[in-house]
Amino acid sequence: NNIFKITKNIVYYNLTKSKYIIRNILASKVYTIIVSINIIYTIAITFKIITNKFN
Repeated sequence: NNIFKITKNIVYYNLTKSKYIIRNILASKVYTIIVSINIIYTIAITFKIITNKFN
């Protein structure tokens, strides 16, 4: 019975650690998407300003 408890705790620890890692990976992906959108928006606005100056 003690062995089962140790195994159960290890499995629970690994699941908790996996959830933490997955959460961090997803947060990193979302951050990357947001940064990419900001860069695209900045380039689009800059391009619009440049084209308006020539017209």
